[in-house]
Amino acid sequence: MIHIRIEQTAPRLGCLAENLKKHCDCIAQATAEGVNLLVFPELSLTGYLLKDLVPEVALSVDGLIAELGKRLDGIQNFETVIGFVEETPGHRFYNSAAFLRWDPQGKLEAVHVHRKIYLPTYGLFDEGRYFSQGRTARTFDSKFLGRCGLLICEDAWHLSVPLLLALDGPNQEGAGTFIVISNSPARGIGGETQGVPESLQTWENLLRTYACLLESMVLYANRGGVEDGLTFSGGSQMVAAGGKLLARADFFSPDTLDYTARLA
Repeated sequence: MIHIRIEQTAPRLGCLAENLKKHCDCIAQATAEGVNLLVFPELSLTGYLLKDLVPEVALSVDGLIAELGKRLDGIQNFETVIGFVEETPGHRFYNSAAFLRWDPQGKLEAVHVHRKIYLPTYGLFDEGRYFSQGRTARTFDSKFLGRCGLLICEDAWHLSVPLLLALDGPNQEGAGTFIVISNSPARGIGGETQGVPESLQTWENLLRTYACLLESMVLYANRGGVEDGLTFSGGSQMVAAGGKLLARADFFSPDTLDYTARLA
């Protein structure tokens, strides 16, 4: 059995130290409760509407590992996904997701880092102005879930990325689990939606479609809370291969979503 948890957070905008502490508290609690994999939303370390704050909250991958390592001790056999602003040696900034693992001896390593490929730059979104564009989509191996693929929000709205991940691997075996992290605002709330944001209903349809067509489990971690007047929909969820909704978090507010899956 594998215990999966999605931590639907509402990070403080630009408060890296405070958000790091919250992540470490969540990781410590998760390991104490027997969680194997903990998934945080997009830009969970920094908040979303960063604009000119991007360079101030950026970390290298090694820097992220160092910050977690000095705050956490005794973590073993545990994996997590964290959304952060990544700074490269060439001083480029990416909206990134790190898949991190503590091995049986407690050593922390970055198994995989995905850089967001499709940067929304329209309406209230302005990511293309502040972030560099990711160029690759590759699968990687989780100790608990096998071959996985990571996507960040808008990546999931372009079929090319899930399809590439579904075919990636030495024998084109592809990802058996897709992990999608997001900062999706709430849109379209009215009588016809029964309190469920239309934007979240659309996400649910999309995730179920991928689960069916690509025969893969889908883990969706969206943030909650309000940031500079923008309300995020929450509603993080886990969808089984085939499209069955396994669990869904509360709308709008922070929440913790747990699911125990049987390993094949």
